[in-house]
Amino acid sequence: MSVLVSEIDSGIFEVRLNRPRKLNAIAYETIMDLDKVFREVLPSHLSNLKVVILTSSDTRSFTAGLDLTCPRVTETIFSNPSNLNAALRATQLKRIIDQMQAPILRIASFPRPIICAINGICFGLGVDIASACDIRIASDTARFSVREIKIGICADLGALYFLPRICRNDSWVREICYSGRIFNSNEALSIGGFISEIVPSLTLEERARELARSIACNPSIALEGTKKNLNKSIRNRMEECFDYVSVWNSAKLQDTETITDCVGNLIKSKL
Repeated sequence: MSVLVSEIDSGIFEVRLNRPRKLNAIAYETIMDLDKVFREVLPSHLSNLKVVILTSSDTRSFTAGLDLTCPRVTETIFSNPSNLNAALRATQLKRIIDQMQAPILRIASFPRPIICAINGICFGLGVDIASACDIRIASDTARFSVREIKIGICADLGALYFLPRICRNDSWVREICYSGRIFNSNEALSIGGFISEIVPSLTLEERARELARSIACNPSIALEGTKKNLNKSIRNRMEECFDYVSVWNSAKLQDTETITDCVGNLIKSKL
């Protein structure tokens, strides 16, 4: 399975992205697995669940982002069947984008705190996932990029909604989103405030568990109420904003030639 779930301590569950041979690049199936974890698996343990750690099974990479070789992605986003007019293609794209947004929205609204422990590469969809979590800590080897713009699309799975609400520097947020450049954990902490802590790569897992234990000692009802009220204060209109960007990309992603060229250039650059 591309997403692993385990209870590692009393009240503490760990969710791991598990495609190490692909640097945890996220295929369509991985998104669906992640959705199932937060829709069915974890809610079934809610009576004794206090906190979730979201991480990966590979110290080299939290995730390299969307798997651009995944058939469902290439067939939907990068091809333009002659038998589909613009309206039908936009409807098809909207449906796929909505399906891929679902686990991000579930993570953001999950009734328990989620700690994202980021090791290595965190590109594109990785930033979306991390942004939806409550707490983000990263290793000293972590590298980040809002990569979607490099393939000719705007980030439609959460980054453009969450980053302006998380980070204290609006100019910096816009710069990294417009450029798609890579930045390290020091910059993510000191300039953007995207993460709250940097730890050595080898101790990231233990630090995440230590942090989780400090949260898990508190009552579930208080944790749930605190998260709901924090979300209420800064995340109003979340679903509306997600829907807007889904509509935008489903309409604008008709120019598959430009997108394909961008993807080709990105693969050639190996970045």
